[in-house]
Amino acid sequence: MSYPYQVESGSSYGIGAGYKLSWNTFSLEKNIWGSNVNTFSTTFGGFVSLGTAGIKASTNAPGLVKDFTGLFWSPGVFVQLGYNNINIGYALGPDYLFGEGSGSWIYQGKVWNGLIVSINVAKF
Repeated sequence: MSYPYQVESGSSYGIGAGYKLSWNTFSLEKNIWGSNVNTFSTTFGGFVSLGTAGIKASTNAPGLVKDFTGLFWSPGVFVQLGYNNINIGYALGPDYLFGEGSGSWIYQGKVWNGLIVSINVAKF
């Protein structure tokens, strides 16, 4: 039996660590943020997160007798490119469901791809 790929719009929460390379350019004219300096950066690293997923016997966990919401964890890696306070990137990693249904979940251990869009709001 084959199941189509699906898009999951749920959320997960995690922590990541990475290495950031930055370089600055100076211009005599101010940019839209009122600064003469533009910052370009690239960041790469890893993360781990926890989240929940809808486990549905009819669509993504054949063999189960009931639907439920399961807890999963996801390790992964990411890379981002930045311009001033705006960052765009790519992440990937597998999902692992805890407990009941983990052997039936069709996404168990499968690698997902994600788009990262972020804005720096604080600098330490």
